[in-house]
Amino acid sequence: MKRGPKPQTPATKLARGTYKPSRNGGASAAAARTAADATVAALARPALQGEVMDAGAVPAMPDYLSPGAQLIWQEELGRVMIGGVLERDSSLFATYCELEAACRKAWQGTKASRGTPATPPAPPPAAYLTELRRMRELLGIAGPRARASGGTKPNDQPSGNPFVRNRPR
Repeated sequence: MKRGPKPQTPATKLARGTYKPSRNGGASAAAARTAADATVAALARPALQGEVMDAGAVPAMPDYLSPGAQLIWQEELGRVMIGGVLERDSSLFATYCELEAACRKAWQGTKASRGTPATPPAPPPAAYLTELRRMRELLGIAGPRARASGGTKPNDQPSGNPFVRNRPR
């Protein structure tokens, strides 16, 4: 391969405004303009078709959570907020709540009702427990990193000097 900059496509040159029909071939100019217009239109479209959320807001509980997961959401929300979870992490937190609710249901077993015997509690699959541990570490609920840092306080301001930890003692 030759050294130096590689040739750009006509669509890229049109988007940048550097396309010249005399240099870049006039026959493909119409096709390049069409492709460039489609690219520009796609970039001009908003990325989110729904509600735009504030990235630093408190996670909002999704509507699709089961009743057990909703209880876990309310129980754990304070802990994950101390760990630094924001609105952008609400989907992961919702998945954690659903998985935790499934594990708690498995440990509780079922109660006896008319005509059906009670089932004894059974441990959930090991993969569920492993994923719960990983999610707890990501959310800052558990794990060595959460214990060492103690989480972040909502009103803490980062230091202006990134080298404070390297100062002489």
